[in-house]
Amino acid sequence: FRGASTRQIAEQVGVAQPSLFKHFPSKRAILAELAVYDMDVPARHAEQAAEAEGSAVDRFAHYVAWDLEWYRTMPFDLRGMTEELVSSEGLADAQAALARWHRAIARLLQQGVDAGEVAESAVPFLPTVIETLSWHMVHASTAAPSSVDDAVELVLAADAIDRGHEDAV
Repeated sequence: FRGASTRQIAEQVGVAQPSLFKHFPSKRAILAELAVYDMDVPARHAEQAAEAEGSAVDRFAHYVAWDLEWYRTMPFDLRGMTEELVSSEGLADAQAALARWHRAIARLLQQGVDAGEVAESAVPFLPTVIETLSWHMVHASTAAPSSVDDAVELVLAADAIDRGHEDAV
């Protein structure tokens, strides 16, 4: 996004530059809209997973698979801008969506802890694992759908090892 002109952005989305400004008053407004979309949709899915019935680990695995597929097939890439998005002014809606995502994932993982399905010590690092794998999916343009399954297995295996179930790997 940095270094890209609005002319380049317009070319990438297949519109004339003046048409771009009919919808967005500035390049920052484009970023804000993409950031909300990038963070709100996963936040809603994480909230649904936290509110659903059933095993917390199964709901977590289902969410992680959805998240990784979402980012694997996403037509734009904001993963590298997360720090900027969190600290930037004018992106309050995206910041709120990211905070909702973190709360929903924490709630889902805590449900797993309460049910004896997730190690308490895994709760702080699993959101970072999801974010890192999501970032990888965006940057691995050749990632096959099977890589999503492999990544979900990796996340679940890390938690199993942490709980002392090395045989689960």
